[in-house]
Amino acid sequence: METPPSTTPPSRPLPKWAKKACFSVLETYKIRKFQRILEKNAKLAPFMLNFCIHQCCANDRFEIVQKLLDASTEMDRESIVNIPFGRKGYRPIHRAAFAGSLQVFKFLLCCGAEPVDSPEGESIPTILQQGLKNETSQAGYTLAKVVHYSPKSLFYTVELPNKTRGQYSSAIVDHRKYTRPGHVYVPTPDTKSNVIFVQERFRKMHEFLRLRNEAKQKRAPARRTKKMIPKQVAALRIQRWWKGAGEDNTTKVEEPSSSPLELFRAKGALPCEEGSKAFLLELIENGRHADFQAFLSHKASSRLLHVLKGDEALSSLAMDDCPILLKERW
Repeated sequence: METPPSTTPPSRPLPKWAKKACFSVLETYKIRKFQRILEKNAKLAPFMLNFCIHQCCANDRFEIVQKLLDASTEMDRESIVNIPFGRKGYRPIHRAAFAGSLQVFKFLLCCGAEPVDSPEGESIPTILQQGLKNETSQAGYTLAKVVHYSPKSLFYTVELPNKTRGQYSSAIVDHRKYTRPGHVYVPTPDTKSNVIFVQERFRKMHEFLRLRNEAKQKRAPARRTKKMIPKQVAALRIQRWWKGAGEDNTTKVEEPSSSPLELFRAKGALPCEEGSKAFLLELIENGRHADFQAFLSHKASSRLLHVLKGDEALSSLAMDDCPILLKERW
């Protein structure tokens, strides 16, 4: 699904039939029918999709948001969840946070939504607090469908979600600004116990946002930085490196010393596990080509290679200086 072009404002006014099609998806969950409408109206499709995503976030329609975003590519998905809508320029993450849509809130963050401040300078935790206050005060109300309204008596005949009907005076009906067409909020004292569930839902949203921020702030461990050296020094190091490649080791006998590398050159004996790290470190820093070949062909080299791969510091050092020791990784 294409995203709205940058030259056109994302809050472009939609015709009535387009808004009606978006609201019908919220009521009927007929997503395939809505997708066919988007295919037939390619020019309005990005704006209709944006409007529908915002309405689903404000009305906790997780299934619709999931299917609409799954049908788009990853690049388009990241841009769709960050496109503002309306005169004030709220994003989908702001509407989901204020409405307390837990699943939608998590899904938007996983799709790449940026938890930025609202155009009015309110952070996401502040919006969550405002949404909790609003949902707590409205916990005793239920969205009902208007069946009949009498202007003379000012009474509404409504149908509740459990298919029961009742009459309510317009004085006690909650006329909210953003309400589904043909619906009103009527007082239902039985639903006041839902405050506990509302508080738990917003608490989980706060916790998810906190854990996400902590995971994002954790930085990867600093890697070893390479020092720039002159060309002459580099050439000398390369010559020392390959010095033992063409020498006849039978004619040259080196006196053993206390160094583990020198003992290995003289006797071909590898140290125990306690001195393995010291030996590997000296081999990486001062080893020659012949030393590496002799070490890799040694019977007990697998024991030391296991120690080398288990130590991150030694592995990173070997990766930079002599990756021949880690050739078994590939």
